[in-house]
Amino acid sequence: MLGFGRQRATVVVTTAPIRMNNDQRHFFYRKLHSLLGVLPLGGFIAEHFVSNAFILGGQKSYESAVGWLLNMPKPLLWTLEILTIAAPLLFHGVYGLIIARQAKNNTGNYSYARNRNFMLQRLTSFYLLVFIIYHVWSTRFTGHFTTNYTPDRIDQATGLIQSQQSIYYFMLEKLSGNWALGAVYFLGVASAAFHFGNGMWTFCIAWGITVGKKAQDNARVVFSGIGLALFALGTATVWHLVSTPNPFKV
Repeated sequence: MLGFGRQRATVVVTTAPIRMNNDQRHFFYRKLHSLLGVLPLGGFIAEHFVSNAFILGGQKSYESAVGWLLNMPKPLLWTLEILTIAAPLLFHGVYGLIIARQAKNNTGNYSYARNRNFMLQRLTSFYLLVFIIYHVWSTRFTGHFTTNYTPDRIDQATGLIQSQQSIYYFMLEKLSGNWALGAVYFLGVASAAFHFGNGMWTFCIAWGITVGKKAQDNARVVFSGIGLALFALGTATVWHLVSTPNPFKV
């Protein structure tokens, strides 16, 4: 008898890396842009407006509200700022400009509310990018953390403490009586409040959270109310800083 041995075949399966085409890549980036606009950026904007509103209660109120952040270990603070604010903001801002440049506004032919809001969302994105760069640069890199103040003293009339560690004093010194800069901040507050409220509304539509006209109309009311509330807080905060006399100004 002749014996025949069985040969085992080895099958090698190779998988090529999945590559997205231009349309898929653009869809992914738009979704990521939308998501980052809500978390973490949307949450940060809302928190920023609320915490800064403690300025209305004076120096002690404001610095007690933001003191925990300023006293955080610097390596941890910088890591959080980069990962949860700077990096998402950079992508959201740059890709938002790409979307804005590709958008075709047709408010001249169709003056519907959605078309107007679409155009305003794009316009506010341009202003906010410039405003945020200025705001961060003037407060974070060339402002409170680098400015040298005169020795601490307490103004007897107001009880304000002039100190290198007083961020309230720094903001008051920066904006008190400066209505031109105040106008820049007022417009920044209005742009951020609208961009946030309208962005939240469009996010819910794009992600299928609000389906149908009724749900979308209800969401519009809710997010418009939130946007107006943030606008009121921000406007009151800037008004307080601009209209409050600086007792330490020579």
